[in-house]
Amino acid sequence: MKELTIFGLVILDVIKYIEDFPKTKGSYTEVKNALTLLGGNAGNTICCISSWLNELRKEQGTLESEVLIHLNTIQLADDNDGRALIPTIDQYLTRYASSDYSRFIDVRIPPLVDRSLMVTPSVDIYVSDDTERTMLGLGFTSCDRYMGQHKQIYLESIEWKEDAWITLDYNTASVSNHIIERAGQCLMNMYVMDHVLPARLPLQPSSDDKSTPRSSFIYQTSTDWRGKRDDIHATLGAARLFLEQFPDTFVIITDGANGLACGGWFKRSVREPAEYFEPFWHYAPKLDIKSVDSIGAGDAFRAGFLFSLLMGGRTLVQCLDFASVSGGLNTRHVGGCSHVPTRLDILQVLGQLHQHHQQ
Repeated sequence: MKELTIFGLVILDVIKYIEDFPKTKGSYTEVKNALTLLGGNAGNTICCISSWLNELRKEQGTLESEVLIHLNTIQLADDNDGRALIPTIDQYLTRYASSDYSRFIDVRIPPLVDRSLMVTPSVDIYVSDDTERTMLGLGFTSCDRYMGQHKQIYLESIEWKEDAWITLDYNTASVSNHIIERAGQCLMNMYVMDHVLPARLPLQPSSDDKSTPRSSFIYQTSTDWRGKRDDIHATLGAARLFLEQFPDTFVIITDGANGLACGGWFKRSVREPAEYFEPFWHYAPKLDIKSVDSIGAGDAFRAGFLFSLLMGGRTLVQCLDFASVSGGLNTRHVGGCSHVPTRLDILQVLGQLHQHHQQ
């Protein structure tokens, strides 16, 4: 059985909708509506992947899944948000993966910490009518400090298995580099999102060809961090610079509906050969939808790419298309995982696009 560990942030997002952001300091802006939803990079990602795996179970008429998922959350405090999160995670997984989700999802939440030591992270997300957003966070500094002081707890909670996948994001800075180091030593495949990487990655060379990596390392980011929005040339340049610094990786820099730059060593598993792609631009499939909220689009993309890899037999372009449609469809609803796109939704869109290209 294939295994995936999703390590990172699961929080409550308080999403506040406004007409536009203030133009001057001290001015007033009305909040038109506010919602409290499950969020966080890991929370959004697990909701997508668990939903698609459950669809496959139903199609195949089995209680078993082809993939075992370990959800390893960051630390929660013994406060109102921390206590509320535990049943909320259960509610969302029951909704997307059915009441027997424990058959293929292993939820690992560290014991709640005294609230005098840290605060459970939460985010107020302000979204304007043009879907631009600004996030104001609480508790991230104290949480990261606590995790750094107790990193062994998180390292011991992870299943370190050769050729399994692990994904993490930038919200766990104090422990992420330790996870990357251990995963590289154990020949785990890694999918890292937005995290500031260490100067050296612990990737082992292939035993057959020393110039290629033995395990897979995929790095996803966006033009919010690298490259430039609406500028293909600048973003492709940023991808090339990344590969000069980290030559044994595969990089993806998304630019919303415009598409993405990607390139490097594409590898599905330790046992499969690596294939090198010079950085190229992949245009996002055109979707006939009304985009409401871009929160979680990057997480849905990550989930789509990982899901495609775990299912096996997909080409790089097929993985990119599934991920791009997943990220795009996720913008139809408010919040990062309030209504994640179904696998059938994604396949129908891809099928329609394929028919259109053949005409």
